Amino acid sequence: MNEHIIHRNFFRLLRAGAFQEELTLEPMSAYKWQKLCLQADIQGVRSFIEDEIIRQADDDYLNIPEGLVEEMAKPAGITDAEVFSDIRPLSNRFLNKRLMKIIEAEENDYDASPASLRILGLLIYNVKQILDYGLDFEGLLQLGIFLRSTGEKVDYVKLEQWLKMLHLKRMAQLEGSILIAVFGFSQDEIPFVETLEKEAIDIVMGTLHKKKKLDPADEWYFRQRKDGFVSNNSRRLQRNLKRSLHYLRYASLETTSSFFGNLVRSMSEIEE
Repeated sequence: MNEHIIHRNFFRLLRAGAFQEELTLEPMSAYKWQKLCLQADIQGVRSFIEDEIIRQADDDYLNIPEGLVEEMAKPAGITDAEVFSDIRPLSNRFLNKRLMKIIEAEENDYDASPASLRILGLLIYNVKQILDYGLDFEGLLQLGIFLRSTGEKVDYVKLEQWLKMLHLKRMAQLEGSILIAVFGFSQDEIPFVETLEKEAIDIVMGTLHKKKKLDPADEWYFRQRKDGFVSNNSRRLQRNLKRSLHYLRYASLETTSSFFGNLVRSMSEIEE
């Protein structure tokens, strides 16, 4: 992986913070350290890198600026982080009915596998994030943490059946491929990855090119103005259409339903 030094240190810090790996950081200029931390804020993963930056701050060789260390030591404040323990509903009604049946059957099964249901929830969380907003590093790290801590308790035969029923097998394989490509996982650690998705690296690098956090003001397609006319957020619409077309090959039913569901929901919010 021939990425920029900022990206190399970024992923090493995430691996150290999320998976307690001991990895060597490379020295950078103060400007590049600031850019790295800005990227962590944009991706919502600052909490994973704070402790490691503070721990290595005394290493003069790394050139970590003192002001940055002080900033990392400040409480991040209250966030609106998603609760990863709940399984989010799918946008496709047909697939969501199947999901509800899976959950109900598992809850009433004497030989239930809570770990299998939990990892299904994490995989679906990432699917929803990817389709609505793009790749979510926090969700992927939570998936990786679970695999490393509890993966041996998962019934992967059952998980494979569920993913096929929900038409999410290839999307799950993409998530696993990203963990393998940039977070140091082996394919043996992720049994639901049969074939590495070649696009994994390109998707990751495209995500790192984001220049700012998602603006809530962009979270609409149509809006009624004060003068009564309806305005269209064409930039948002085009961006989501492009994303949906890209992920059709990974989860065609859920991708299509997610796009049109968001479109209809936006139109329904217009005052009559």
